Amino acid sequence: MPPMLKDLGWSATQYSAAMIVSGLVSVLTLTFVDKVYKKFSVKPVLLASVMLFAVGYLLKTFTHSYLYYCIIMAVIGVGGAFVLYVPVR
Repeated sequence: MPPMLKDLGWSATQYSAAMIVSGLVSVLTLTFVDKVYKKFSVKPVLLASVMLFAVGYLLKTFTHSYLYYCIIMAVIGVGGAFVLYVPVR
């Protein structure tokens, strides 16, 4: 169990649910990632998604609320979807 769960008083179930939120948002985002890559070029989209991913992880360090943590995990899921799917041309 990560030390942050003990510090924040969260259960393993809450932590797992936040991870599921991230995964579900990532899967839902993957449905239109290809269209975004086709509309814009790969380089700016990938740069923006890496920045979104990084900002999400930075914001995780300031979380004290479970709802805020779930929202941040959703942001990380969106950024992660664009980072994981890079079209090969």
